[in-house]
Amino acid sequence: MSMIPFSNGTEFLIFREMNCWKCKKDYDGRVMPYGMNTLCQIEQALSEASIGDGTISDDIAKRAGLDKDWDGKCLEFEARECQ
Repeated sequence: MSMIPFSNGTEFLIFREMNCWKCKKDYDGRVMPYGMNTLCQIEQALSEASIGDGTISDDIAKRAGLDKDWDGKCLEFEARECQ
């Protein structure tokens, strides 16, 4: 099964701003300057959905906490240390 987690692109960007961009899994300063950075599986699936049909698997939705009343936080969020 699959689901559409966001009703529009703005909701997707809000999710990324609140979670992905502040998560230590999003940016690796050692790797990014060379043009290669691996996204976490959740961010990768959401990014692919944003340019595809908008759907993600139920497993990804559950891992992110998007399968129920969403409170804005990704369940796999890991805060990045400020530099």
